[in-house]
Amino acid sequence: MRIYDIPAIAWKDANSRFGILRHITGGTPLRLALYAARPPFDDVLVRKAFAYSTDRKAAVDTSFLGSLPFEGNGALSQSSPEYLHELGRAYTYDIRQANQLLDRAGWTERNRNGIRVKNGNSLTVRISYSNAFLKPDGEQALQVIQQQARVAGFDVRLQPTNPADFFAGRNLGPDDYEIVLLYWVAPGAEIFRISWKPDQNGEPNRFNPSRFQDSALWEVIQRAEQDFSSAERAGLYQQAEWKIVDEAPVIGFTVLDVTLATSPNLKDVWLDHGSVGEPVFYDAHFDERK
Repeated sequence: MRIYDIPAIAWKDANSRFGILRHITGGTPLRLALYAARPPFDDVLVRKAFAYSTDRKAAVDTSFLGSLPFEGNGALSQSSPEYLHELGRAYTYDIRQANQLLDRAGWTERNRNGIRVKNGNSLTVRISYSNAFLKPDGEQALQVIQQQARVAGFDVRLQPTNPADFFAGRNLGPDDYEIVLLYWVAPGAEIFRISWKPDQNGEPNRFNPSRFQDSALWEVIQRAEQDFSSAERAGLYQQAEWKIVDEAPVIGFTVLDVTLATSPNLKDVWLDHGSVGEPVFYDAHFDERK
């Protein structure tokens, strides 16, 4: 017997009855990409304020019942070789810091509902997401984040989209969202050359939903791509990782994992340690010995 992708509600019971295998995929974690090409997130102060206004760890821990780890490093998956553990603690919940940053950014007024206002515009952000990328309990985590950010003055609106429409581009146009929930799977930091490649010849990079295009960041990524020394290449990727987290065009949410629960008598099943972590049954067999 086996259970693939164990639901949160069954996590505790599965751990008590079965053998559990878990693989955290490489590339990026499941993260919130903030649209940095127009207001309000074209201002790094507002991006950081949103990050500080949300206790994403508490939202994830509560909603997933401890079954899915929180990931604070939105730049890179913790299973990637270049991952920096200290960045996993980036932007821990700090409502005072969030309020100070929004004040500095000029969002000093509030309407009668407590939402911040600047130049007649409310601080409204729409989060587009699909259950193609989000486990069932994740929507509850987004609802918690919605409530948390409101304390700082954000009007967060959730835009759930069914997978077919989402992959067809619904709620993903340049004027359709301020935040989108996505991930990219890869062995490691080489995913940066895809997700942070600038637009070229007027053609937008559709793999960069935050629309953050920083020439200094791209230069570091290109240098890493061209470096044949493993240590120096890793150092350059980590330099890029620091910059991504510091500029906050993406903020962490959860790891992206693959889980498998197997009966105690099912032996030699394992999860491939590549980027995806698919289960491998080539050597699997049942051992009926007591």
